[in-house]
Amino acid sequence: MNIRKKSGIFYYKHFLHIILYLILNEMFLFSYTLSQEIGLKEILHKAISINPRIHYLENILKSKEGTIKQADVSPNPSLDINAGNKEQTIGFSQNMEFPGKRDARKKIANEEKDIAKYQIMQTKIEIEKEISTIYYDVLWVKGNVNLYRENLDITEKYMKSTKYQYDKGFNNKIDLLKSKIELNRAQRLLLESEQEYKSYISRLRAMLKIEPIKLINLNDEFIKPLLQDSLNIDSLLDFAYINHPSIVIEQHRIKLADHEIDQINLSTKPDFNLGLAGGMEEGKFRADFTISFPLTLWDTKEGSKIESEYEKKGYENNLENIINNINIEITQNFSLLQNLKEKIKLIEGNLISEAKETLEEAEKAYETGNFRLLDLIDAQRTYIEVKLEYFNTLHMLHHVEIDLITGIGKTII
Repeated sequence: MNIRKKSGIFYYKHFLHIILYLILNEMFLFSYTLSQEIGLKEILHKAISINPRIHYLENILKSKEGTIKQADVSPNPSLDINAGNKEQTIGFSQNMEFPGKRDARKKIANEEKDIAKYQIMQTKIEIEKEISTIYYDVLWVKGNVNLYRENLDITEKYMKSTKYQYDKGFNNKIDLLKSKIELNRAQRLLLESEQEYKSYISRLRAMLKIEPIKLINLNDEFIKPLLQDSLNIDSLLDFAYINHPSIVIEQHRIKLADHEIDQINLSTKPDFNLGLAGGMEEGKFRADFTISFPLTLWDTKEGSKIESEYEKKGYENNLENIINNINIEITQNFSLLQNLKEKIKLIEGNLISEAKETLEEAEKAYETGNFRLLDLIDAQRTYIEVKLEYFNTLHMLHHVEIDLITGIGKTII
């Protein structure tokens, strides 16, 4: 009895140890997931892997493999058997396509496959553009949150100093009221930026289908540029003319229209039907050989020819329009990119450091009574405005970089 009790207690404790281990393990994995940083590349891979538009187009592409395979198949032969009382014959016939018809079908199928392939690439670029834009929106707002939190810390610091000086009789009630107003303003700005950050994070989570309980920590990639300084407008345009999916798709549509015109012209050419039959008819052996082909007398496919020719002209006009739009977009974004880079160099070079030094000097002067509160508030606001301008410029720069990369038909990944 005692042995059984001891054995039961042993297994009970062992079971509790297992449960505790599993719980701790899950907590570790959960905490690891929460602390794991997610960068732009990981986010883009995730977004593309779960996007239903990509899955749909990938299935379309796979279906085109079947279309190509089917286009290369010859017509099936026919077998005719007659087993009557007076006649017993067997016949075999085969439809022979006019030379070139099968090749035209295969070319059409291959062009449709290429179009489907570049449609996937085009959709991936569109998804990357959308997700990358939100990603840098998040980083931008995150930078603002950190800046407004720093602003609040500094404001609370000189609020305490103002309160101390007021209690000691070194300044008047107006200064105390002004410091309270500035503190309220700093708190409001921080709250608004935190709410904006939550809004962007929620949008990003929804697009990536990440559960709300999981925290997204983003790598600090806001200052790092996406593009190199060595780029020039001619190389960007040359790349776009060769690789942009919209251009390539339209070029394949023009080729497709050419093959469809060839197919229409070939459809008026006759297919030959060869037949061979033999057997017994009323006790006598009989053998027949037949050849037949349709006559193109009334249906010469003129309407289909006109339709395909004008469809091809429409593709050519659309291609010209696409190239013009890409040219304008790349040229404008490249010019804007250069201006933003110059502005960032200017801010990074002197403005931020000078604004920071001015603020620190104002704080020291105010603490020693050699600076007015209004001057301190003005120095603090100037520093915040310079940093906000810096973040806003970086934000615009990344948006332009995204537009430029996707505008030439290149993936961000």
